[in-house]
Amino acid sequence: MLAHVVKVTADTSFDDSIGSFAALTVGLQVEVSDTPDSTGAIAATRVEPRRAGETHGEGEHVSGDFRREVEGLVTRFVSATDFDIDSM
Repeated sequence: MLAHVVKVTADTSFDDSIGSFAALTVGLQVEVSDTPDSTGAIAATRVEPRRAGETHGEGEHVSGDFRREVEGLVTRFVSATDFDIDSM
């Protein structure tokens, strides 16, 4: 597994079943969509629960931008706006 720090901003949307950053819990399997910045950091654009049986590739080109989805298990909270996931 590979650990990633996920950064959440005011522009990050959450699936209705999660609602907000405050509802995330350690052990929750999530799927994070992002557009990587120049440093490769994961700046989340959307966070939703990982649904059993769904798989996604490393990334895709959408309207000229590269977007990726990272799936993993929430392992800890780094700050009030950042959390770690171990990718699958």
